[in-house]
Amino acid sequence: MEPRQETAEKKSFLNHIHYFRAFAILNIVIVHVWHIPRIYIESQYASYTLINVLREVMFHESTIYFIFISGFLFYYLSPKFNIQRYYKSKFTNVISPYIFMTLFALIIHLNDFIRPEDSLLLSFKKILNVFIYGKAQVQYWYIPFISLVFIISPFILKIPKPILSKIILFACFLPLLGTRTGTTVSVGQYIYFFPIYLLGIYIAMDYANFISKIETKKTLLVTTTILSTGVLLYIHWKNYQFSFSNITESVFYIQKISLSFLILIALKKLEYKKIPILNSFATYSFAVYFTHLLVGNRWVHKYYYTIVSKSSFLIIPASIVYVVTITFATLFICMSLKKLLGKQSRYFIGV
Repeated sequence: MEPRQETAEKKSFLNHIHYFRAFAILNIVIVHVWHIPRIYIESQYASYTLINVLREVMFHESTIYFIFISGFLFYYLSPKFNIQRYYKSKFTNVISPYIFMTLFALIIHLNDFIRPEDSLLLSFKKILNVFIYGKAQVQYWYIPFISLVFIISPFILKIPKPILSKIILFACFLPLLGTRTGTTVSVGQYIYFFPIYLLGIYIAMDYANFISKIETKKTLLVTTTILSTGVLLYIHWKNYQFSFSNITESVFYIQKISLSFLILIALKKLEYKKIPILNSFATYSFAVYFTHLLVGNRWVHKYYYTIVSKSSFLIIPASIVYVVTITFATLFICMSLKKLLGKQSRYFIGV
């Protein structure tokens, strides 16, 4: 497949998009790692419940950031697109480490997936199910999901730009249906997330013009973010459940897209500034994604809170220290593995 003629010029590296990737992975780590143990949630301390509510409201659906960036960079880098190189890159940097990390997680937590009384055939089916649907770790569902998106993405470049723009503008309303199915790969999952990938593509088509326009809409974006966050806080605090549609996910879509645009405006101002810590998290984002729940595993979590549990007033600050510790420990481990494995590390941890 040949690159589009109208975008044949070489695109410059966008430092602020690189930093946005760091922001995205930090949000994903926080929502997975920052938990107050249930024993405290069920106690009389409402502040513990509030922490979990805040975590959900502020950091749930951070996958939206990742998918948006993925779509944006796919189109932004399309001038030098080569389909063979593209598929090879995705296998090397995404599929291969996914297979390895799934195997690693299976070995560690084998008893969670296979029972001693299971037959050989049943055990094989269960393991196959883990790989196909990304069940080895709670966040691994994203890889089977995004793999199909990777497969069809090159064909998006064949769609004429005017037609593609109209398709995307229509598709952007689909996530409002609230069809997300948790961590289950499903048709509803694609209806919810694929339009966000397409939105990234749409914005990359004329990024300079897009940035110029949203800078004039900051007040509207801030208002939308505050209102949607307020609605989410109310829904989570009251623990509302919607039977006909997952309205909560619809509101999260509005919140996270509004936040994405505000973050782009803010990070754009840092385009020419070197921020080593953001660069590190961005560079190792996929490796951190694959490993953070293995570093902050349930045994570490349980042991940590056993130490501080005798002083209940320490639980909240201890939870924050725990998140920061696990986040930086994961980055350090990933950097160490990169140094140890050299160029081969991309096949194992994705960097």
